[in-house]
This record gives sequence, structure tokens and C-alpha cells, in this order.
Amino acid sequence: MKEISFVIIAYNEQRTITNCIRSILNQGELTNYDYKIIVVNDGSKDETSSVVENVIKNNPRIQLIH
Repeated sequence: MKEISFVIIAYNEQRTITNCIRSILNQGELTNYDYKIIVVNDGSKDETSSVVENVIKNNPRIQLIH
């Protein structure tokens, strides 16, 4: 199976990060890939990390890096 990684760089994106991740997850062709989503929190001063951590609970393919 093919592997693919999505890297999202996020700075103060608490309002948009969930939609960004959902957009990736809603791609029907992902079933053909062994995929992971890596979110890099680039020093956000808002709740970006908390929002991503809530999404991670539902999907082990998502990783948060601070």
C-alpha cells in the first residue's frame, strides 16, 4: 500500500484547523493509502493545540508536534 503524509503548519489556527483536518479526512481516495496527518503547532498563542488534541482522540493517524 502506498504511504502519504500531510504536514499542516499551524499558527493561531484554532478556528480553522478542524476544518483543515476534516477536509483531508474527507478525501475518498485516502482508502488507497496508508496515511498520516502531522500538525506542527508553530508557537500558537491561542487554543490551536487543544483543538488538535481533541481531534486526535478520534483518529490515531493524526500527530501533533509542538
